[in-house]
Amino acid sequence: MVELLTKQQIRNVAQRQFNTVKEEDKVTKNMACIYTIMILKKYSNHLLLVELLKKSFPDKP
Repeated sequence: MVELLTKQQIRNVAQRQFNTVKEEDKVTKNMACIYTIMILKKYSNHLLLVELLKKSFPDKP
């Protein structure tokens, strides 16, 4: 049976996982992005992925 999650629950799971990866010493930006993509793909929520990546890695002016 598929577990139904709200957008906020998915966001919380992905953010926790992403924060864990970012805190490790030798993790590059690309590795963190790839890991986050893997987490969010599990929940098939690509719009949330874009939102999370933009928030985590804002464009520099």
